Amino acid sequence: MPRLWVTFLHDSVTMKTVTYRFHQQADAEAFLDDLNAGGDFIVLADKMVADGKAQGGGESEYQKLNDLLPNVAKAVFNMEPGAVSEVFKGTNDFLVFKLEDRRAYEDPAARLAARNRALQQKADKVQRVYLSELIDKYATFDDDAMSLVDFEKIADKNPDESRTEVITRLQGDQRPLVTITNGKEIVSITVSDIAEALKAEMYHGVDSKINGSQMNNQKVGFIQNKLTAVTGRMEAEEQKIHLSAEYLEKIEKFEERVLFDTFVAKAVVPGLVVKEEDVRRYYYNHLEDYASPLMLKMKSLAFTNKENAQDALKKLQAGSDFKWVSANMTGLADAEDAKVLSLGGSLLAVTALPHDLQHEVVGARQGDMFFYAGPDNLYYTLVVDSAFPPEAKTYEEVRQEIGKIVYGQVVNDALEEWVVKLKEVYETEIFLVQNDH
Repeated sequence: MPRLWVTFLHDSVTMKTVTYRFHQQADAEAFLDDLNAGGDFIVLADKMVADGKAQGGGESEYQKLNDLLPNVAKAVFNMEPGAVSEVFKGTNDFLVFKLEDRRAYEDPAARLAARNRALQQKADKVQRVYLSELIDKYATFDDDAMSLVDFEKIADKNPDESRTEVITRLQGDQRPLVTITNGKEIVSITVSDIAEALKAEMYHGVDSKINGSQMNNQKVGFIQNKLTAVTGRMEAEEQKIHLSAEYLEKIEKFEERVLFDTFVAKAVVPGLVVKEEDVRRYYYNHLEDYASPLMLKMKSLAFTNKENAQDALKKLQAGSDFKWVSANMTGLADAEDAKVLSLGGSLLAVTALPHDLQHEVVGARQGDMFFYAGPDNLYYTLVVDSAFPPEAKTYEEVRQEIGKIVYGQVVNDALEEWVVKLKEVYETEIFLVQNDH
């Protein structure tokens, strides 16, 4: 299956699992051993829960595959319904789950992302082919000289030689590895060039034994970048791109940008100061921007008509048990319907909810109940299981970030003052564009 469609399917799959979290890895592995010996998954797992060795189970919810950890998502993607996973290491526990069901859903965003990835892959391939053709057109390689910078062979021959010793020995060698020419200009990549490039890659001059594979990769990267830059420029000159109106316009805009940046750096920025009290004032005036969103875990019932959803809400508000209501109400939407929103079971940030629902649940607390008229003619009765209110980051945590924002405001204010001064000195022309339509 092409990689694109594997990725698209991965992005457009939901799965339903029964998951148990074990406190000890040994208990999780013992559970799998008993299961492989013919035991029943739920019976064995519930016994582990009763013995205090695990927790979990209960009603399972559909989850998007790309919301899972990468290793778990990969395992689920390759499992069949009814299969049981291996043991996965969690943050503080060990997970084992049984895949109950998996279904695809239509996700326009995932389809668009897959399409963009496919286009990017195609563009990358075309670019690689084009660059390869340019290298064949302009560059000539000297295989004998190339053997001088085969660092894996050098390492095999002198395994105790350090990286610095190898580089020092090659630094004075001006033999060309690659010659690039368009008939008017000649550019060479020499053995010495490779040595200098590898020297620059050394972390603060820290020396080590030669790593042939690593140094070869660095060498190839340097040569490839140089070839791309030089052959690309030569081809552009041959096609007279540097004389085209579009190129000249971009150069003009670049020069204007450089001049403007230089003006700001030399005339506007010197002397500007960001005061601590201004940064702190910005923080307190924008606290909502530096707070985690309200987090909610809800129970959800989806209905195909408004009246049934509102009736369910009334019963719950009157004290009826949620499970009883879900088992005795009519008009419930098909749980397999891909249009049904996954609003229940998982801890969700309010910002992840539909925009119109976000306004309904502002300030929600445990036990609150809501009616929501959702898209696709579906209606929801929601009960808040738990709520975690927004929590603001401390001033110290965001001080640097806010400092940059306030500094930008100070620069803009100073720049506006300069604009006023410049208008007083230089004549300003205003051009009006007439629209005949």
